[in-house]
Amino acid sequence: MEVQEQDKSPFNLIQEDYTHNPWRMMICCIFLNQTTNIQVRKILSSFFGRFPNEHSIDETHVQEIAEMIKPLGLYNRRANTIVKFCKGWICGFKSVDSLYGIGKYASDSWEIFLNKNYDIQVTDKKLKMYLDWKNTF
Repeated sequence: MEVQEQDKSPFNLIQEDYTHNPWRMMICCIFLNQTTNIQVRKILSSFFGRFPNEHSIDETHVQEIAEMIKPLGLYNRRANTIVKFCKGWICGFKSVDSLYGIGKYASDSWEIFLNKNYDIQVTDKKLKMYLDWKNTF
């Protein structure tokens, strides 16, 4: 289900745009690691246009992915992380934080945006702002 405009926070978080597609939301979180929302938004359309789902990515795409995400920095590491993450996603998982490349930020995003758990402790300042905003309702 798409996020309705009145349900969106004033913080313009990418995760809000991808709650209808958990795989894409986690890819966005991998992209957001050590870079900005603005930088990530610039590459999302072309990336998801080329790689629409987890089945469209495998080891043969590492170089292509790296080239596409070069503006984000850490592109070789991210490309390898994405391939390993997709393998795990396809195999299935009990907990999202057991997947390769999923750290606290992505795990917290999963809890907040997919599990609707607004009672968690986060360290990321934007997630904290979002929770503070969400908990005012």
